Amino acid sequence: MGLVGLYGVGWELSRPVPARIGPAPVELQAEAITFRSESGSMIRGWLSRGTTHGGVVLLLPGVRANRLAMVDRALVLHAAGYSTLLMDFQATGESSGDAITFGWRERLDVIAAVQTLRRMLPGEPIGIIGTSLGGAATLLAAPALDVQAVVLEAVYPSIEVAVENRLRMRFGTLGATLSPLLVVQLRPRLGVSPSDLKPIDRIGQLRCPIFIIGGIVDQHTTVADTQRLYAAAREPKELWLIPDAAHVDYLRTSGAEYQRRVLAFFDRALRFRDRQKISVTQDLRRADRHQLDKTQNQISRRREIDQRNKLIFVATTHQHAVEFDLIEPGRPRSVNSSENLRVKIATSNLRVKMSI
Repeated sequence: MGLVGLYGVGWELSRPVPARIGPAPVELQAEAITFRSESGSMIRGWLSRGTTHGGVVLLLPGVRANRLAMVDRALVLHAAGYSTLLMDFQATGESSGDAITFGWRERLDVIAAVQTLRRMLPGEPIGIIGTSLGGAATLLAAPALDVQAVVLEAVYPSIEVAVENRLRMRFGTLGATLSPLLVVQLRPRLGVSPSDLKPIDRIGQLRCPIFIIGGIVDQHTTVADTQRLYAAAREPKELWLIPDAAHVDYLRTSGAEYQRRVLAFFDRALRFRDRQKISVTQDLRRADRHQLDKTQNQISRRREIDQRNKLIFVATTHQHAVEFDLIEPGRPRSVNSSENLRVKIATSNLRVKMSI
């Protein structure tokens, strides 16, 4: 392959891939949305609303793909009560843009999407599923990314490794020689340096639970690449290497097992976050009067509480329960919990049961 041929390959890999998407699947009950990104693109996508306070998952497709590639994942999440946002990265699908940048400009699209979710679904914990380029863009957006859980599928550790792996698949050991001739085109063609496209250098800045998935026989992102990425991530983290899986759609190849593992991960990270302490202020006028009367009867020294006053709820979550200590304003929290009111909320699946 000559220099002209390699230049042509570079153009083919980075050229825009526009597509007419059409309406969202009826099952998602999604609305079409558009938002602006610092990448310079107007990003288009679908927002599907799930259970209130059930969490929302941003779905990010791989290179040259668009939101249609993530529909099956959205349907699985929607059935579990999650809200989802499917989007086209800049220069793909119905989003504008003049070149695919292998995660560099796309990272700005991820940040813009998270900001949009914060605005449209305030208070919802946010998760991400990023496949290939979608996962790389997620990591390149760290540490500016304010999310609570991330699933990474077949994500390259660096652009040099990604290019060399692909050239080796086609040209064998000659691929290692040809790789620099393709990578050197990044700056003049896209205005980005190879050193900027190293997700492995950013994953340690992501401060949330991470679930990394790879295929045992994937030659695009090898097992060694995936293990390196996992080693560089912070705890808490999980790794799943799928037997006989190449660089493919893991939901389609692993089906029920993918659903079980990914939903369990998001349930833990977004819905039942353990060992966190939260202080919130709650107006008594929002409390059910009957429950309040029962609560007051449990206090050893009955006292009048003005409904216009506020109580401080200090909450500690456990794996299967949430405990609240209610403390009057101006009264220090007692070491003896019997002097405070303790309310226990037991959780089972997605239902919450209060007992006082």
